Amino acid sequence: MLNRWKQTTDLVTKSANAPQATYVTSAPPSEAKMLFEGLSTTHLVALWKDLEPIQLSAGEVLFESGSVDHSLFIVLDGLFESDEGEFFSYGQWILGPNFDLEGTHHTCVYAVKSGRILRISRQHLMALSVDVQLFVLRQIQQQQSHRLHMNTVKIRELVHKQYRLEEALLSAKLAERNEFLKGDIVKQVIKRVPKLPVSSAELLNKLIDEKTTRSEVVDLAKNDPTLTSILLKTINSAQFNLSHKVSDVTHAIALLGFESVYQIIMAGSIKQCFPDTLKFNEIYIRSVEISHIAFALSQVTGLGKPAEMATLGLLQDMGLLVIELLTSINPKLGSVFEGMNTHVMGAELLRAWQLPERVSGTIEYQDFPEFAHPERIPDGILQRVALLYVARLAWQVLHQEDIADPLYLKEYLSVVGLKDVRLPSLLKEELLPKLRLRQGSLPASLVSRLNSL
Repeated sequence: MLNRWKQTTDLVTKSANAPQATYVTSAPPSEAKMLFEGLSTTHLVALWKDLEPIQLSAGEVLFESGSVDHSLFIVLDGLFESDEGEFFSYGQWILGPNFDLEGTHHTCVYAVKSGRILRISRQHLMALSVDVQLFVLRQIQQQQSHRLHMNTVKIRELVHKQYRLEEALLSAKLAERNEFLKGDIVKQVIKRVPKLPVSSAELLNKLIDEKTTRSEVVDLAKNDPTLTSILLKTINSAQFNLSHKVSDVTHAIALLGFESVYQIIMAGSIKQCFPDTLKFNEIYIRSVEISHIAFALSQVTGLGKPAEMATLGLLQDMGLLVIELLTSINPKLGSVFEGMNTHVMGAELLRAWQLPERVSGTIEYQDFPEFAHPERIPDGILQRVALLYVARLAWQVLHQEDIADPLYLKEYLSVVGLKDVRLPSLLKEELLPKLRLRQGSLPASLVSRLNSL
């Protein structure tokens, strides 16, 4: 918008400093006949004598937002603009926000180029004949219809441009992915990452397998020494800060429930694949917290398996962990590693670990909601991608991080049955109560955050 100096024009009581009106004669000039073409001479004379001319220089304000005035304005010459970006030129009416009611302006209108405006008050217009009133209202209606049509055309153009931009970004992402996977670098990188314990991978596969019974999963967790070791080491660490030491799997399940025990085993399995440094722990703790939010979100929506969603939350930053591992090994190549696609890297690592495709696919597509409509994501993983996306955003809200207006948030909320739900309300009214019910199994960092609210 052009810079302007604000000298408000009082349209009811003229001050010495206000733009001066040049009063009209009783005989309408030829420009009036052109302006109100189709109006009879008698009616034109009646209308013209009630019109107040106003001269505005460039930058002068016709009316301010919040001011009250029951008037209509029609442009004789010059160019005027509102704060909302609407332009008004010859023959166009400038309307108050509500001509029939309170008359409070909700925008500011000012002169872009010097010009003249004619003003008529509601009182004077209502005192004129019905024919004159209808003529004016028809002019206004035609103008508004034209503006509506033009706005509709602009919206169509913007939607088309948005679609083309989305197509270009999607094509670029897919091309980057394909190019990334062609080289040997992914295979070389994955070789440097310790493998997930076989028993942990088996536990995850059993949990996801629809044919596996709950008792089979519990028995595997109880009877496998590796899983037991991971569980007891993790659950008795400062991360959970339990008041009593847990001595066996049965005790842990009785204390926290099987699904919480499963989460702890998977979290511990992933952690032991990476070095115990400040940066790794920061990424790991964030993933654990998102894991619990994803678990709660699955419960709230009734979609997906809560334990599976918790696992996806744990795995969502695997690619970032890999990049950090490479950077710690070769610090000089840190800038090179930072340019890698972490989501594709994470997905390929999970494939190398022989985890189910529904898991690795979800991790690979997890950033798509930031720039792509849900229809761009394969149906087989869409629901999980949407749940993971909403869980990540909820984590950001929980930690009071700034969130840029997500492009397709409403669409992804609809995918998980939360149409018209706002993220802060979802967190406060649905997710936090679920998390507090499982507070005993939450990491200390998340408990601390909940207690601070």
